[in-house]
Amino acid sequence: MNEKEFAFDRQMIEHLGEFPPSEEELRNTNPWSRPIGSITWGFILTTLHLNFLYLQYILPIIGVVLIFLGFRSLRNENGFFKAAWVFSIVKLFLQMGNLVAYATPLRTADTARLAMGAAVTAFQIAMFLVFHAALKEVYQKAGRQAEGAPLLRAAWWTAAAFLVAISPLSESWLVFIPMVIFYILIVRALYRVGGELDEAGYVLTNAPVRVNNRTFGWTYFLLALAAVIACSLWFNHL
Repeated sequence: MNEKEFAFDRQMIEHLGEFPPSEEELRNTNPWSRPIGSITWGFILTTLHLNFLYLQYILPIIGVVLIFLGFRSLRNENGFFKAAWVFSIVKLFLQMGNLVAYATPLRTADTARLAMGAAVTAFQIAMFLVFHAALKEVYQKAGRQAEGAPLLRAAWWTAAAFLVAISPLSESWLVFIPMVIFYILIVRALYRVGGELDEAGYVLTNAPVRVNNRTFGWTYFLLALAAVIACSLWFNHL
């Protein structure tokens, strides 16, 4: 390459560098809103309980998969996100075990269910706190101040919801309505986090994966379905 050709290539590179990247390129290099949105919807689906059309089983399955996929994309960002990703893997196994328990007659006593509920609540609160620490570190790197602390509020809400569920107030509309309102406000605040990080200009590169999201989701769903059918058939004689 002679000097004229080299100068021409350099001018072309400088000229192309003046053009802003497309929206698709921005989503590929700074896709905060996608994994944060996935995690938020996952928390919604694992919290929501609709007792018809088997949605009380189907929605949590979708929810834990979304949470795992969201944290899988962010796991290389910092140590807290990697810890949250490990939490999401444990959540996958817990959900599978919960389905197997429902498909068998080996139900636990009320005292055991209370202890298990307390343990699951503590696990969920710990997950929220780790997620909060991960986002706090990201905001510090981006040089921005987080608007509110939706995950801390989510942790408080989770603890309050458990205490209400085991108290006589569990059937009171005067408690249920404020809890739902606070829940909606927390979800909205958490969902805005992705947009805030997109606007902050802090570049994120998705962690590499071997299995794409669609394949993983369908594989987990089919494994859960197979486990439930197998347990139902095996214990049908009881």
